[in-house]
Amino acid sequence: MLKKIHFYLLAALALSLLIFTACSDESSSNSDDSKKGVARYTVIIYGHNGGNLDHSIDSTMKDIQGILGEKEDVRVLLVYKYGGSTAFDGKLAYPGQMLHFEITKDTDLSKLKDSSAIVKDSIKLYDPEYITSVINYAHDSLPAQDYILFFEGHGSGFEFITDYPKSERSKSTALAKQTEIFSLIQDNWIPAIGGGETITMKEIATGIKKSKVSHFKAIAFNLCLIGNIELLDEIYSYTDYFLYSEHSLLSERAELITTLIENLTKNENDDFEYIVKAMLENRDLFVYWQSKYVDKEMNGDYQFIKTDKFANLNPIFKKLSNRLIELYAKEKNRAAIDKAANRTYRIDPEDHPTLVDAIDYANKLAEETKDETLKKIAKELGKTYDSLTVATMEAHYAENPMLDNHFTISVVLVDSATYNSKMLPGLDYTWMGQTTNRDSYKLTTFHKETGWGNWLNKNTNQTSDEE
Repeated sequence: MLKKIHFYLLAALALSLLIFTACSDESSSNSDDSKKGVARYTVIIYGHNGGNLDHSIDSTMKDIQGILGEKEDVRVLLVYKYGGSTAFDGKLAYPGQMLHFEITKDTDLSKLKDSSAIVKDSIKLYDPEYITSVINYAHDSLPAQDYILFFEGHGSGFEFITDYPKSERSKSTALAKQTEIFSLIQDNWIPAIGGGETITMKEIATGIKKSKVSHFKAIAFNLCLIGNIELLDEIYSYTDYFLYSEHSLLSERAELITTLIENLTKNENDDFEYIVKAMLENRDLFVYWQSKYVDKEMNGDYQFIKTDKFANLNPIFKKLSNRLIELYAKEKNRAAIDKAANRTYRIDPEDHPTLVDAIDYANKLAEETKDETLKKIAKELGKTYDSLTVATMEAHYAENPMLDNHFTISVVLVDSATYNSKMLPGLDYTWMGQTTNRDSYKLTTFHKETGWGNWLNKNTNQTSDEE
């Protein structure tokens, strides 16, 4: 019989965990690789799918059990919160139940319901302190040479409302209650209009920064639309590699997670980059993954990216922004720049019309304007991004994709009216005051380093509608 733990008892347990991890010896991490009990990799799976997709994590847990080796070379910590919609389809846990355990070959998954309390809104997945405690637990209890942080759930590219800092939203009681359905891992137990409260990349970065694992071998996303520079700019410095999709990721049982764990387990003598590159280039995986996009007539991708030179992208975007502002000031150049925007590949025109493929945009600008400076910038941007790319899988099945090359990384492209509009256009919320999409965007690291919002503030071409 499930024992419901009182909130204060739960808080006490959480506090004791934090105290335990804080008092542990940091030298027990990966400094002595030969130490008994230190794995090659510890994979942290952190997620929440919502009530109608919790069968996915059920299947994932079973899949992982079937591929783990006898040796503890690769260890897996699952931190997953079950959803609570009327369509709840989870079998291994109750709605609102929080699972926090190491998956092993011997774990009795049928007893998970009796091993954890129903926590609902008492643990907030977006809380950087909780993210820190999870990472510290992995560091102390599942020590490894390298750590991989894998996010599982729903995702989105940059959103003006949900990526607006909660510290700013909380200054207005009404605004604090607002959010949108899309973004990172919305927790449907944390009340919010339109969906559950979500995680921002800044919160993830804060959680990592405060933890005992200051740098990951990889940060991976089994989430949609995360291949977005406004988001990735916040966390690239905390990892050697990214795994992400620029598009909606069609994966109902986290096959990419399990395939990665399987390949790490089987190839203990190969380095990480070789293992993941071989995995994505494996025809069996590629064909299986690609087939999901055929019937839906969608485009898709999954990219394996090095981050050591990721920072090199921002100075190029800054040059692009400055040149566009300079050219757009002259009426004779506007038609060509507007035509380039109209021709540029949009990642998800219906649900996320603000996101365009950044490299394709630069190339289209160079083509339409014939401007020699833009040609050089586009070439430099493409070459730099290609130098980061280790491997990719792509599916091209959408009608009229309008992409001349391969998929890369998305960037926000909106007109100045949208950029300066209130966060909830069409709704007369007087309490919103002057809080605009611009206020949110100006807080991003990407804008601060590139001035991209300055270009959005000048662009008058209405090629997209506000979401």
